[in-house]
Amino acid sequence: MELRKIIRTTIREYLNENVLSINDIDFSTFPNDVLKTLEDEYGHYYLNNFDWNSKQDEFMDNPEGFREWLKLNKKEEFIKSLNKLIQKTRQDLILLIKQKNADKVLKQFEELIIPALDNSILVEPLSKFMEFALLNLHNAKEIEQAYIEAQNIMEKDGSINYAKITPSSIFTGDNISLTNFERFARKNPEYKGVFKDWKKLFDKSIELSLIELNAHRDSTPYKAVRNLYNFLIKIRGGKLIREELRTKTKIGHGKDHAVYDFEHDPTKVIKVAWDADYGGNRYDTNTKKTIVDFDPNHIKMFKKYPNLFARVYKETNRYAIIEKLDVNSVREDEKELFNQISSYNFYDLQYMKEHNAINTLYWNVTNRKGFLGSLIKQLEKNNEDLTLLNKYIILFKEINKTLKRIVRSVDVGSYNLGYDKDYNLKLLDF
Repeated sequence: MELRKIIRTTIREYLNENVLSINDIDFSTFPNDVLKTLEDEYGHYYLNNFDWNSKQDEFMDNPEGFREWLKLNKKEEFIKSLNKLIQKTRQDLILLIKQKNADKVLKQFEELIIPALDNSILVEPLSKFMEFALLNLHNAKEIEQAYIEAQNIMEKDGSINYAKITPSSIFTGDNISLTNFERFARKNPEYKGVFKDWKKLFDKSIELSLIELNAHRDSTPYKAVRNLYNFLIKIRGGKLIREELRTKTKIGHGKDHAVYDFEHDPTKVIKVAWDADYGGNRYDTNTKKTIVDFDPNHIKMFKKYPNLFARVYKETNRYAIIEKLDVNSVREDEKELFNQISSYNFYDLQYMKEHNAINTLYWNVTNRKGFLGSLIKQLEKNNEDLTLLNKYIILFKEINKTLKRIVRSVDVGSYNLGYDKDYNLKLLDF
């Protein structure tokens, strides 16, 4: 796959021109809950975007052909609308979070002030009778008549209508009434400031609650929208692995990133971020992975500290083309260091093995006070050649001085190190 095609794909993605094909979409593989939310709540953005009558006339004598066309049209319209669907679900997530936060802040404020104020500011608790009226009657006149009837608890036969005296479990009267609170503040001026603060929170909560979702129903749960949004993002991101990388050779991977060869230039590699497919466990090596957006700070670290990281030639939110480092030489270094040091009985190195020698040395050099001095002293006493060890110690100290101020835990081992063309030790990851 040529570099210009990768660049063209990325530019098209930036221009919101979706590059999926109908062969990439199989609705039968979508999780049931995600597909239901997609079709029921956001289907109006991509379903049936055609003149149904004219199409039926076109396929009047070929109903099977119409069904086949309908399947293809559904996929095509979904692909065309993918960026819009992501945008609409993202907007809904933001709105739902704002609504939740506004209601939470209002509730917390009310919990603080209600105990200090008169109960007259609260909404009047209702009976079961009025609960039924509010939930089932359809206009203000009917509700007003029900309110009048609710005042008379006695029936014509002299019996008590218990629905009129049994408290509602829904309308319990523990919420603040705007009218009652405003009246209370006028009678008690010292509480005007509290009323104004509450009114701001109340108005914000109402304002947000009146904004309609992009989803068909405003009652669509946050979790359903979130699951759909995550799935749509992974569909769009997975394209690059299926199309741009499937013909390339994967030469290394960890739980967060994978590295592929760059066939047009053996001195470079393609690095991508990946995650488990929908519903999978990212830490399970058997879980299928799909490409995702880079952590925006990841490649920034590479570019900010070129003395410590492989050179970056190009980056997008999906992949980066970076310098290919010589990792085999580092593995040979690790064997040499292990053979040199393992014969000495250092307590801090009791768990050091050939495959983790560099990682063990890094941890002890940067975390164990006095370890390095003791190690060097013992090696010099036996006239050991310290050239290779000093090369890694210099790197360890530079990493510790530079990166540990920014990254809480830096992962340094032979699996994350390599030599550049000038034989400088560099990090591939951290």
